[in-house]
Amino acid sequence: MNYKKGLIIICILTSMILLVGCSQSDAEQQANEDIPVKVQVGFRAPNFTLTNLDGKEVSLSDFRGEKVVFINFWATWCPPCRLEMPHMQEIYEEMQDRVKILAVNVKEPQNKVSNFIDSNGYDFTVLSDKDGKIAADYLVRGIPKTLIVDKNGVIKAQHVGAMNKEQMKEIISKALN
Repeated sequence: MNYKKGLIIICILTSMILLVGCSQSDAEQQANEDIPVKVQVGFRAPNFTLTNLDGKEVSLSDFRGEKVVFINFWATWCPPCRLEMPHMQEIYEEMQDRVKILAVNVKEPQNKVSNFIDSNGYDFTVLSDKDGKIAADYLVRGIPKTLIVDKNGVIKAQHVGAMNKEQMKEIISKALN
């Protein structure tokens, strides 16, 4: 009888220790989860999942804890978008170990987007927002629109309009520091 009581007490104590241990590590992660989701600097970026040009699903959350994410909403018919693409390629080549570029094409046929990307030799990740839902969720009213999301998923900067390489580096630095 005493053996069973002792075994039960040990099981209960072990369970309590495990629960306390887990809740402490969860508390650290909870700090970032407590930041509300909103498309505004200082808030967590809404997660999304879109398909890349190879048909693979890519989610913003895939990069949480790993890299700063440079999200750029664009279209092939947009002259300012086309103007900044070579600068995005340079950023990709120089910073791909620390920064993930997600070029989100808005409402264009995938074959048109693929032809544009291939003919210009761009290597960064291109996603297709076929119905414009993610652009709407991100309050995109004009393109190009760029958001910089830090490793914790928090928006650190936003910019509407074309940027050159130096401007891109400047807003990326807000998330790298």
